[in-house]
Amino acid sequence: MPKNYIQQNNLLLQLDVNGVAEAKVRVATTKHTLQTQLQLLTTLKNYKHLELIMDIQATLTLTIQAVVISFVALMVFDFVDGLWVVPLPPAGWQPLQGEQPTVSAVATQPTCVGSTTV
Repeated sequence: MPKNYIQQNNLLLQLDVNGVAEAKVRVATTKHTLQTQLQLLTTLKNYKHLELIMDIQATLTLTIQAVVISFVALMVFDFVDGLWVVPLPPAGWQPLQGEQPTVSAVATQPTCVGSTTV
């Protein structure tokens, strides 16, 4: 025997042959609608809090990126700096006598031209 269905506002009325109405609520649709409305209300109510949390998250992300980039740059600089090491002379090496600079212990005294003594 066929049954007649009337759907209105997420409420399913099922009419049997005798005309007795059986009410069935669409639980999944109602649950989904309530969850959507709750999320909307929560978002509207906590919009400033969510915005603050997102700002803090963005700031922390940028800070962590800056620290990591600085650390990597320091490691690269240290590596490149290690490539430019000037080798030390072998043990016991002495400079040649011709390479010794000559230093004079006697220096001339500066004279002032046109000065008068008091």
